[in-house]
Amino acid sequence: MAIQASTQDIQNMKRILASTAKDIVGIQKSINECKKKCANWNDAQGQKFREIMENISNSVTQPVQSLNDTARSLSELEKALDNYNKVKF
Repeated sequence: MAIQASTQDIQNMKRILASTAKDIVGIQKSINECKKKCANWNDAQGQKFREIMENISNSVTQPVQSLNDTARSLSELEKALDNYNKVKF
């Protein structure tokens, strides 16, 4: 039974994951800048805004870690596929 995948496919997936993670990190930076600008908003509306921004900030942190973990797993898969492709049947 042959594996219907190539290391090139895996490398493409890793590039997409890296690009997506980079985009999310950019979003995080924008959120953090916005949080800094509103840090001194002391009224009820400002407090609510900061709470929402904090929730957004927290929600984009986890996907970056997951994407990085997945990229590491894809690297392991790539090595395993390379090893499999070296086997002569």
